Amino acid sequence: MVRMTTIVHITKKILLLLVLVIAAGVVGYIGLKVYDRIAQAIVEKKIKEAGLNPSDYDLRGIAPWNIREFVTNTEIEKASADPDNYDFRK
Repeated sequence: MVRMTTIVHITKKILLLLVLVIAAGVVGYIGLKVYDRIAQAIVEKKIKEAGLNPSDYDLRGIAPWNIREFVTNTEIEKASADPDNYDFRK
């Protein structure tokens, strides 16, 4: 027969593991949000430095390495031109 202290000991370990997993998830989520805000601020700064208005672009879901091409395509479309006629260096 299993002693009661063994059951309590196992339960405490399981609860500790659960708390650690939840804490890691919360820290990861907060880190992701902070990273997103920092990246967004950097991108908006670069757009402003280029003499453009950041509010003209919806950059949600755009990968950081695709932002330059997205902004360039948007500017080409604003000029009523076809972005397919232009070749971008990668």
